[in-house]
Amino acid sequence: MKKTLLLIVLTLAVSLSFGQTVTSDSEVTAEIAKQALQFTLETPVDFGVITRGVVVNLDETSTASHTGVTGATVGHFIITGEEGESINIDYDASVLLENSNGDQLTFAPEVVGDGTTPTIVHANAGVINSAGSTVNLNGSAFGGGTGSFEVWVGGGFGGTVSAAQPRGVYSATTAGTNFTLNVTYN
Repeated sequence: MKKTLLLIVLTLAVSLSFGQTVTSDSEVTAEIAKQALQFTLETPVDFGVITRGVVVNLDETSTASHTGVTGATVGHFIITGEEGESINIDYDASVLLENSNGDQLTFAPEVVGDGTTPTIVHANAGVINSAGSTVNLNGSAFGGGTGSFEVWVGGGFGGTVSAAQPRGVYSATTAGTNFTLNVTYN
């Protein structure tokens, strides 16, 4: 009888262990990436024709208030990316320009930007420092859309362009340099 009872208990224990259900949970994740940052160069910096012997300034806050130049245009960039995100903008504090004879001028950029009221009249735009400034990509989709920030580039040559400065077309490309804006998400 003891053997029969033991056999029933063992059979019951074995049959219960084979009928068990085991479960395991796994977390499911997904990440939606930020929109890639993009640049659009609307207008390159162009000093036009420079008058020697005077202070030269391409006013980045204006479309027409320049000194010592004729036919100049302010540089204009549009940066787009994830609306509402914070970005850092920095740029070269100086850019070497050179003519075909190797004569040089050093361009000192002055940069302003605006993300709230992009317009050709950018007198209210804030200063962007060459060492870096943090700004937001603004938009109207209230998050998740495309945001933008506009940047205007002017500047000068550190004061008066010498009356003895050799004539010629000066270019950053000829000098092997260019004006570079760097933009990264924070």
